[in-house]
Amino acid sequence: MDWNPTPPDKDMGIWKEVFLRSSGDVAVRNPFVATKLDAEYKTAELTISGELRNASNDPVKGVLQAEVDGIELQQPVELKAGETQIVKFAPEQFAKLKLEHPRLWWPYQVGTPHLYSAKLSFEIGGQLSDTASVTFGIREVTSELTDKGHRLFKVKREKSIDPRRGLGAGSLFPMVIGKAGRRFAYVRDMNMNTIRLEGRLDRDEFFDKTDRLGILVMPGWTCCDAWERWKNWKGDQNRVAARFSARPNHAAADSSQRICVAEWQR
Repeated sequence: MDWNPTPPDKDMGIWKEVFLRSSGDVAVRNPFVATKLDAEYKTAELTISGELRNASNDPVKGVLQAEVDGIELQQPVELKAGETQIVKFAPEQFAKLKLEHPRLWWPYQVGTPHLYSAKLSFEIGGQLSDTASVTFGIREVTSELTDKGHRLFKVKREKSIDPRRGLGAGSLFPMVIGKAGRRFAYVRDMNMNTIRLEGRLDRDEFFDKTDRLGILVMPGWTCCDAWERWKNWKGDQNRVAARFSARPNHAAADSSQRICVAEWQR
């Protein structure tokens, strides 16, 4: 394992892809589905949300539509000029979001990692302005300390995952998408239950695959540098940490919402 890898960008700036997206006057961003299981895991309540951004200089009236597992919902939305608003479809207002006998997401060692997909669309005057989709799973993760002081994670309170085995992304998972499938097969062949990302966050494809394969991930962790010694932070370190905690970047926010993520550190 290389604990001192060459910086991917060699300190020259952007080193991952940059994507541009286009939309109508209102853009749909950051779709998310929160799930809540009942005590016996026989029903699940879904809350679908998305961020609507009015990029125009005028107020806008439109309709936000949601689709999930054959269910179609909609609600009217009004946005002021330049306004950004998070809009939700909650089970309290939409009874169809209470699912009976949901297909649950399990880590690969104990079950099948079932996945769902949800789609949000915004229309203005019957014309599509923008759309966004998200893949999600229905599961519950809790944690507790063992009598030895170790952190034990439980998936749906029935099966336990002890993530003492993991690996740093920089060693076995260099950012080569074409080879990712083989490397994830190594994880399962070695019977590893968790991948711990050593501070750096990987591409969306990384989390897409771990979601589908049922491999737990612990992103955001970092060691052996100044960020784990918060008692010694000074000046810019305190300012950067406060700004990040108040408004995490898009990559961090996206990965923390992934179904494969058992715990998120920032």
